Amino acid sequence: MDEITIWLKGIAGTWVAVLVSCTILFLGFFSFGFGHNIGHSVGWVERSETQQLIGVGFRSSTQPTGTFRGQGMTDRGVITVNPDIDLKGFPIDRKISWSFTLENKTPKPVRNAEFWTWGPVRQTAHQQCRKIISSHPYMLVADDAGNQILSFQFDRIPPYGSKIVAISATLGLSDLPHPAVPGLDNALYLKPETFIESGHALIRKAAVPLKQSEELSTIRATYEWASKKIKYGGYTSRDRGALSALGQGTGDCTEFMYLFIALCRANGIPARGIGGYVCRQNTVLKPANFHNWAEVLHDNRWRMADPQGKRLFDPGSFYIALHIMGEYVSSPLGHFHRFGFKGEGLVVRMD
Repeated sequence: MDEITIWLKGIAGTWVAVLVSCTILFLGFFSFGFGHNIGHSVGWVERSETQQLIGVGFRSSTQPTGTFRGQGMTDRGVITVNPDIDLKGFPIDRKISWSFTLENKTPKPVRNAEFWTWGPVRQTAHQQCRKIISSHPYMLVADDAGNQILSFQFDRIPPYGSKIVAISATLGLSDLPHPAVPGLDNALYLKPETFIESGHALIRKAAVPLKQSEELSTIRATYEWASKKIKYGGYTSRDRGALSALGQGTGDCTEFMYLFIALCRANGIPARGIGGYVCRQNTVLKPANFHNWAEVLHDNRWRMADPQGKRLFDPGSFYIALHIMGEYVSSPLGHFHRFGFKGEGLVVRMD
């Protein structure tokens, strides 16, 4: 009887040891594997070889909270925000939402369809993006300027079928401009580029009388001249650029923006284009309300300039930036205005 008892105790002890070992291994695996992903980066992956942020959003993509520390790789990707600004620097809460309809117009299924669009810029002088929520999983790609591209993929859209992609975002806004995000080469916004022909002889000639002894005075003179020189001719779907606006004297908000930027750059002042919406309250974004304006760098702060809207240095909390423009901004998915897509027979519209 004693021998049987000793034998049973030996077996029990062995099983206890095995159970303890398995538990330790499981907890270790959970801590260094699943635990890290669940606690810090659910659905997020990094593409460190290109130093771009690629994240998978499972319906909700929340930006890191607290004070962000410069530009560098984290478990969520590249963070490019001012280290001197925390969330309290953007005290005005704003929620925006918008949606797109993807339709298959053919009797055949569309396979491996792709769709991409802008999310709110991660951080500007007046805004900080805190959360993005979508009805469908997506990849989040951030470029060097802080633009955020939401990239969606659909394995199959049935014949004559459709998908509705609904997106919402929570922002923190500020009336007063914060210092420029460190680490960006603002000298890029002094160079000529397509539609911003700041090196052209006619643009440079027009810029000469606008240059004043002080930079701020030059900016004001340029804004006043551009806002009066161009007559609003209604929306046009094709970009024409600063040189065309100077010659024809007409255009929509985009031409106002291009001409102001070109004249600023011709006088050695960094300026860039912004695409987005003017929202004074929580709102649903509509395609007809899309707007382009400029930002000009003064005193290490990007300041709002909207020559078509007749606003200069106004409180910027109702200008929501979805896209910082520029050929010199490295965009992993290329350059596009509002959205892009790929799929034979696919038609996309913003609702």
